[in-house]
This record gives sequence, structure tokens and C-alpha cells, in this order.
Amino acid sequence: MASPPPIIFLDIDGVLNDVAFLDKRDVSGPRVWDGTWSDMINPAAVARLNRILDATGAHVVISSSWRIARTNEQILETLRGHGFTGRIVGRTDSLGARFMEIRMYAAHHRLERWIAIDDGNMSELGERMVLTSWARGGLLDEHVEQACAKLGGAHQERERKEPTR
Repeated sequence: MASPPPIIFLDIDGVLNDVAFLDKRDVSGPRVWDGTWSDMINPAAVARLNRILDATGAHVVISSSWRIARTNEQILETLRGHGFTGRIVGRTDSLGARFMEIRMYAAHHRLERWIAIDDGNMSELGERMVLTSWARGGLLDEHVEQACAKLGGAHQERERKEPTR
């Protein structure tokens, strides 16, 4: 029996965008929902997220504050517009502290393999945390490597199954 796919709890601001990216687009300040907020997503960061998903077979649970004003379908539409190839399978409840929301979701769904990718340092999550930086570029190659190493499993199996050339 195949093990369930790992889960990535995904923040958006500070992960799929960053201050320099948004400054170039002049999208700082209050926003009005326009149906997509597509100018808020950095396609390069989405490509990095896709690399993690491809390497690990992970699915996404939205833990970002974006889940409060948008449905999963709206978030998916926005991400797909920038090349997202993954699958959103849920969202955390809004309970207060994000680390508690993530832990509650993981416990309720009996998740074994999961990580959180966020620019907010949730040290309470220990080794399950991949910490990005709003000021330093959001999701970078170094975070892709960390996430794949932390999720292990499918990534390691894929490497073993690929023939050598």
C-alpha cells in the first residue's frame, strides 16, 4: 500500500512573493480583491515550489492569511496563472497562532510527512519548518533543497529508480 503524499503547509506572502518583487510592480499598500491578485505572485517562486512538489509528490494545504478572503479555488486559479502544477488539498482553520493551526490540521488528519514553508519563524514546528524571508527573496533554491531533504521519502525513491546514464 502506497503511503499518503506528504503535505506542504504553504504561506504565500514572503514565500511566493517578496518585498523586491512587489516593489518592482508597485503593488504595496492596501489591495482590493480583483478576482486573482495575480500581480502578487512571483512566477520564479512558483517554479521553485513546483520543483519541491515534483521531487516529493507533496500536496499543498494553504496556511496563508490569503485563505481568509479567498477560496481554495480562487487561490488555485491565481497560482495556476503563474505555472503552479500542484494540488491544493485543504486549508488550515483560523484559530489564532499559525503554528497551532498547522499542528491541529496535521493531528486531525494524522499526517506523518509534512513541512511548513513560511516567512514567519514558527520555531514551535522544529525541523518541520522551512523559513523563507520577505526581505531576502521569498522561496529560494536553498529552501527547495531544505524542503526536499525534510520531506525525504518520495524524493529519495525517485532518485534511486532513475536509471544512470
